[in-house]
Formats: sequence, structure tokens, C-alpha cells
Amino acid sequence: MRRVIVVESGAKTRTIRRLVRGEYEVIACGGHIRDLPNDRLGVDVEAGFSYEMQPIRRRGDSQVARLREELQGADEVYLAPDPDREGEAIAADILETAVPSDAEIHRITFNAIVYSAIQDALEEPRGVDEDLVEAQRARSVLDRLIGFILSDMVKYDPEGPRAPSVGRVQSPAVGLVVDREQEIEDFEPREYWTLHARVLHEPEDAEEPQPLTADLDGEIEEDAWDEVTDRVEALAEAGSLTVQWCEVDPEDELVPPPPFTTDTLQNAADGQPLNLSPEETMELAQRLYEGVEIDGTERALITYMRTDSTRVSPEALNRAKSALDQREAFGEELYSGRRWNQGAGAQDAHEAIRPTEPEDPDVWPENLEDDLDPELFELYRLIYWRFLASQMQAAVYRTTILDLDAAGHAAEARGHELTDPGFLTLYDDHLEDPLASTMEPGYRYEEVDVPELETGHELALERAYPEPRRTYPPARYREGRLVSELKERGIGRPSTYGQTLERIKSRGDGAGYVRKRSGTLRPTDKGRRLVDYLRESYSRVIDYEYTARMEEALDAIAEGELSYHAFLEEEFDWLEAPYQRTLDEGWLEGDHPTPAQLEHLDRLSEQTGIDVPDEARSSKAKASEWIDKLLDERVARIELSGIHEAEAGGVDVHRFFVYMRGARLPDELFEELCDEGLFPLAGGEGQPPRMRYQRQDLTRVEKVWRQTRDQLAALDEGDFDEATEIDLPQDP
Repeated sequence: MRRVIVVESGAKTRTIRRLVRGEYEVIACGGHIRDLPNDRLGVDVEAGFSYEMQPIRRRGDSQVARLREELQGADEVYLAPDPDREGEAIAADILETAVPSDAEIHRITFNAIVYSAIQDALEEPRGVDEDLVEAQRARSVLDRLIGFILSDMVKYDPEGPRAPSVGRVQSPAVGLVVDREQEIEDFEPREYWTLHARVLHEPEDAEEPQPLTADLDGEIEEDAWDEVTDRVEALAEAGSLTVQWCEVDPEDELVPPPPFTTDTLQNAADGQPLNLSPEETMELAQRLYEGVEIDGTERALITYMRTDSTRVSPEALNRAKSALDQREAFGEELYSGRRWNQGAGAQDAHEAIRPTEPEDPDVWPENLEDDLDPELFELYRLIYWRFLASQMQAAVYRTTILDLDAAGHAAEARGHELTDPGFLTLYDDHLEDPLASTMEPGYRYEEVDVPELETGHELALERAYPEPRRTYPPARYREGRLVSELKERGIGRPSTYGQTLERIKSRGDGAGYVRKRSGTLRPTDKGRRLVDYLRESYSRVIDYEYTARMEEALDAIAEGELSYHAFLEEEFDWLEAPYQRTLDEGWLEGDHPTPAQLEHLDRLSEQTGIDVPDEARSSKAKASEWIDKLLDERVARIELSGIHEAEAGGVDVHRFFVYMRGARLPDELFEELCDEGLFPLAGGEGQPPRMRYQRQDLTRVEKVWRQTRDQLAALDEGDFDEATEIDLPQDP
């Protein structure tokens, strides 16, 4: 009997093959195998929003045809794309287009690529969830309608901003950056004074008085200096502050931060010491999830990394307890065992991001530093310790609050004494400060000694003094903070955050709506024009509450509470007017070349070195004619770039690319390069498909560059399906 498991990525196949021990074949579908067409709307509005799907081609091959051939003769097929809305749609597409008609079909999902999770999934298969698939189709069609219709409006409307694109999630993201910049520009600082009193307490057993600081209530405007001096003089004349009441909490608990979700991980990794963009964080997390080589064996180190829930499974609780028990510095007595709430608005399809086997010393972070790339190691270490801390006992403080009378004004002195460090033991004694700083700012209390005193106790005034203060504008968004803002507002889902930010930035394939400067995001003029136009003409697409409601509606479809057709009929109501205009003007389905055609023309022109005349852009037919002409002129070519410096996540790195211009690498070499750390990137916006390698360590980058050059130089004509040139520089 031939049993085949189909997963999304090739990197997963090696890890899962080891776990199923030859009982199953494991193949990869490479993600989506079909999609809406690139060069036209592909949705029939008049026919109940029916849609057209086309096979996706990668490296020249139809993914549907390739997968159908690989599954030929299979008796049992286990569909195992990722456990989310997109993964369910991929499973449905494989079932509909590639699985043999006589094969037995099972849908399986797992949150971690470890033996127990894989076996549990194989023992409890299910069918494809049609409601979840319908939610994905509804999301895809709505995004297509908004993207094509409104993108044509912002491109071609004479009153429009001449911007490249609009998106249901990306446009509100641009709006947040624009709004924040406007807040900063409109901000008027306010200067004021606060008053403080340094008083002395004289304990009976102390040789000298104990000083402490009390803060007086209220703010005094900057120009009211007379009020400042009057209150300071009144305090000096009184000579003391009087205790009105004293509140003591001997067990003031500070619980640890919860384990990571997608947005909190991206936010934490965007600061020191990692300085990773959200997209880079997800690239690294994907590798940790799919498996990395440790002592010659593929090991998956973390659970599924696209999640909006902090929930922890019972199995994970047991693993955390075992991990703490095995560590001499901690012990089982520090274990608390928190399930954590899923959080408002969370789909809760998956548990939090956590290490797969925290109890196994072989994959403890301190034992993997030599096995993982530096960035991969730092991200794994961050995830590992955050999870372990989340399962530890709370830190306990003795908190004392003194409410004081200060010459007729209220004042307060507050103190904290750490009596049981709990989870802070981990951050204080076993990790260097930079990693501890990835907790929320100010997460721990500052220890200040304030005594417990009786009502009426007099504290002698040593001095009263004013302190100048001022208000500051809100901070610009860092990428990670923008992701958190999108999550808090219910805009988008974990699988979209990193891609959304890449699409709006002014580099790579981005639209150029925002630029990153000194680690923060600022809108470009193009971004401002886009937001102004959309707010004036199509405000719903950039309304934050509307976008969040769409996610709720899609969740309702996934739960079987709302239908595909009812959802789209209601949503199309506000799109009908721009849809009709794009038809009337010939922008959407007229003879004007589509954006995809124009992009393809530019890309082929760059690859062939042939200038494209204006007539090629005058109609769809002319554009297609020139595309065919340039394809005939194109020579398939593999190029290795030199090493150059770049900025990634706010830090300087060294990187190089392997470009695949109309060519594909042999599968075996492609997998080898992936294993060595080269990351595959899809083509688009004038860029061919390529693989990227980047690190901070120049010596390491040069070593991998030379190794990659040697591997490419070893290729010959027999390794390619068509004539292919290989362009290799002599030096990096």
C-alpha cells in the first residue's frame, strides 16, 4: 500500500520523513497550487461572485500537473498543509485537482513537527473543513475585488494619487503610519512642573534617618512659577508631611508575560538585541518550525508560528514542568502551569508559539549555539525562555503605599520589596540583560524601601523641590509595534502581517507608501496622497473598524454562521460604483494593459536588454504580442551576485543573491542551498525569482558565497531542461 503525506514546504519533508520512519512517503506541494488569474479580475460579479482558478507555475512548471504526477498510484493521501485558513484551501485544491479518484483521502493537522504530534494527527484524521475553505475563498475574492477595482481607481482616475495598489489590510496599515505622522506634526508640547518632597524617617533601630521621596498630586503650568514657589514655601513652613493612611500588600504578585503570539514575537524581535523586521522574523521562525539540522538529524524546534492565541496545551504544561525540574537552577517548585487565556478576537486555532521539546537537554538553547546560525539561535533562545518564564511562579513583592498630607495637598510614597523572585530568577541570574529587555518596558517594579507607618506619623521634611516636565509626541511606529497595533485593532491575521509591511515599504517589491528611517516608519508623499484620496472617495477601505469587522465576518463564515454569497453581496454594495466606473472607462476589463502585463513587460525588458516601445503599452493585445516576443529573446540564466552591504531590521548585514532569470536550479542543488541558509524569494516588481543569504558576519558570508559559487560552477548542460547560461563572478 502506498501512503503519501502532502505538506506545504520541502523543508518540512525531511523532518517528517525521519519521524514516520519509512511508513509513509512525504512530498511537498510548495504552498498554493492554484489561484485567481494574475492578469484579470477572475471574478464574475453577475454570476454570484463565481471565480476562475488557474494552476500556479513555479520555475516554468504547473504545480497541479507536478503534484498530480507525484500522487499517481497513491492508495491513501494525507493532506497536511498548514493548520490555518490558507492551509485548508490548499488541501481542498489538492483534493479537487491532483488526488487520484480511487485514493482514500484524509486531512491531518499538527501544531508541532514532533513524533507525538504527527502520530496523533495520523490516528485522528478528518475531512476537509468546507466552511474554513469557504472563508478563505471569500477572503481571496474580496481582496481581489478591492485590489483590482480600487487599484485601478488610484492608478487611472485623473483625480487620483497615481499610486500602484490598494489592499484591504495594507491600506489601513499605511493609514496608521500617516495618522501617526500627522499626530507628531500637529503635536504642541506642554511644559509644566511637578512637586516632590524628600522626607526623613527615623526607625528605632537605625543609626541615621532613612530618606524617601513623596510625589505631590497635580501639575502646575510652566508659567505659574508663583504657585510653585508658594507651595514649596508652604511645605518648608510646615516642616513635615503627615501620614493619612498606610496600605500594605504583602503578596503583590507580578505574573510573567505570556508566551509569544505572532505579533508579540515580531514586536519583541524588532528591538534589541535582534533588530529583525517582521518578515525576517517569520522567515527565521519558519525554519525553526520546519526543522533544522542538529548533529545530522532534522529537528523541529518550535510550534506553528502563525497564531494569535496565547493558549498552552496540557502536553506543553507537562513539558514545561519537566524542563524546570531538570534544571538545577530552577526546580519543579518554580513551576506554576498557566493555560493562559486566548485573548479577545483570537481565532484560537493554534496554541502559542513555544519550543516543541523544552525538556530535552539536546535542544536547550545553551547547547545549540554552535549548531544554529546566530540570528536563528537568538530567536530560538528568545522563544524558549519566554515560554519557560510564562510557566513559572509569579514574582512576589511587598508593596507599601503611604498617603500623605503635604501642607494641605495630597502626596504619595510607594515602595516595593522583592520577597520571592519567581520567574525573575530566570531573567536575573541566567540570561544577559539584552534578552531580559524583550519583556514589556517597565515590566518589573523598581525596588524602593518605604516603611509601614501608622496614621498621624510625622515625617520630617528635608527639602521640597519642583521638577520641570514636558509632554512629548507619540513615537513613530517601529515595524513590530505597527504589527501589534494591527493585531490590537483586529486588522489582518498572523499569516499576513509580515507580507503587509513588505508591500507598503519603499524597497524591494514594496509600493513605496512608507519608508524606514532610523528603525521607524514614516509615510512618503505617495502614501499621504493615497490615504487622502481613499478617505475622500472610498473611506471604508481605510476605516480601521470596518477592516476589523471583515475579519469577524470571515471568522463567522469559518464557523458556518455566514455564507460566502451573503458576505460578498453585502460587501460589494460599496464597491459597485467604482466597479462600474472601471468597466465604463475600460480600466478593468477594457483594452488597457493590466498591471500584471506592464510589470511583466518591464521585467522582460530588463532581462533581455531590449527597450519596449510605447505602442506595447497601448493595449492588451500589443502587450501580449511584445511579451511573447521578449520571451523568445530571453536566455535562461543563473546569476550569482557579489556581496554587498544592506540594512535589515535596523542592523547592517552582508548579503548576496542567486538570481534565476527564466531558469530553475536542479531540485537537489536547490534543497542543498536551502540547507546552507539561502532563503528562496518569489519574483515580482522587476525582480526574478532568487535566493538570498545574509548575515552580520562578513567572514561567514564570504565562506558561503565561495561554496555556493563552486556548487553553481559544477553544473553542466545536462542539469537543465533548456539552454541556460551561468554567470559567476570571480570574487565576491
